[in-house]
Amino acid sequence: MVGAGLSGLVAATNLHGHDVTVFEKSRGPGGRLSTRYADPYRFDHGAQFFTARSPAFQRFVASLIGAGVVAGWSPLLADIDGDGITMSDPWSGNPHFVAVPGMNCLGQYLAANLNLMRQAEVKAIHRDRAKWNLKLADGTSAGPFDWVIAATPPAQADGLIGHYFERTTLVKCQMQACFALMIGLDEQPRLPWQAARVHNSPIAWICQNNSKPGRAKVPAVVVHADNDWSDRHVDDDQAEVRYVLLEEASRLIGVDVSRARHVALHRWRYAKARIGSNIGFLLNQKNKLAACGDWCMDGRIEGAFNSGLQLAQSISPASSD
Repeated sequence: MVGAGLSGLVAATNLHGHDVTVFEKSRGPGGRLSTRYADPYRFDHGAQFFTARSPAFQRFVASLIGAGVVAGWSPLLADIDGDGITMSDPWSGNPHFVAVPGMNCLGQYLAANLNLMRQAEVKAIHRDRAKWNLKLADGTSAGPFDWVIAATPPAQADGLIGHYFERTTLVKCQMQACFALMIGLDEQPRLPWQAARVHNSPIAWICQNNSKPGRAKVPAVVVHADNDWSDRHVDDDQAEVRYVLLEEASRLIGVDVSRARHVALHRWRYAKARIGSNIGFLLNQKNKLAACGDWCMDGRIEGAFNSGLQLAQSISPASSD
């Protein structure tokens, strides 16, 4: 398994009866289910929340709630367009959930019993006598393996296994970027909302992260830039991006956050599927290669779960050939 985001972790934990090794290029599992620590602040700088609509994911979320890993979140929500603010209290629609005490805890929970190789970036794969071997970024190799599953963004999956599939499937599944701005304050902003969807702005989302259950009460604000804006500026100088987002965040919050005790910027190059493909997963039974991820579904966390689960259920019978 290449990639320890939610889709890869779900696939790995559901490949029952198989010896699975998960290779993750980062320091920890979870992918965009991430939390940044900057004492005393904590920021969920990736995925902000998730909903559960399909029966399988609802059962999964219920089990996580029972394990104390997930809790409901019902923030005071605002829609901001220009200077106009529209409140939605309570947040309508499906219930919203977060992992506790940080979004990264979900990945850690799922990876607890897996053979996880951290900071192990897979650069290439090659076939040898019907088995797969992996070449890692540090020059070492791993294998042999019967199957290789790319639980990565489509551009990275294309580089590993693309020539074994119709490449247009991977190429057309484009991912959009997102800049995440993390702001640690001395005092809680006096706002009538805890989370805001922002329109017609470089910023698309603002969240008082400490309003989520299980978080410390230290004021921590997470700002997500608009995906289209992030795409246009993805390779710009980071200091310039930070300046623009701080200026806009200050205007929206009503506090000069450029003077905050802690400010950090993170660039997610592959943050959101531009258009969900709804293919579920990619599977090449003959060569024992596969791919899964939120980009194979609707781009949501639930889509990542369903992609990984459906792939695992499809591989299991084929692996005994």
